[in-house]
Amino acid sequence: ARYVLSRVVKNFVEMDPSRENNICCSGGGGALINGFARARTYYGKIKVDQIKRTGASKVCTPCVNCFDGINNLAREYKDTYEFESVHLWTLLANAIVLD
Repeated sequence: ARYVLSRVVKNFVEMDPSRENNICCSGGGGALINGFARARTYYGKIKVDQIKRTGASKVCTPCVNCFDGINNLAREYKDTYEFESVHLWTLLANAIVLD
C-alpha cells in the first residue's frame, strides 16, 4: 500500500511511529461499537496529535474501522486540527485517468 500511495498522491508522508508501532485509530477491535465513546475520544487525542505532526489534511485508511475511527476523531477535534480520513480505494480510483 505504501508503494502505491507514494505513486498516487503528491505529498505522501509516513506517520511516526509507523507500521506495527503506529498509534491506534480508536476504531479497531470493535472499539466503535463498545459503548466507551468518551474514553475512545480521550485516548484518540494521541492519534490526532500524531496526525497533526504530519501536517496532513487527509489520512489514508485501507480499513473501514480505521476510516470511521479517524473520521470520528476528526469531528471531535475539529477545533484543534482539521483532517479527514480517505479510503485507499478512493485515492486509487481518483488517480485513474481514462481517455
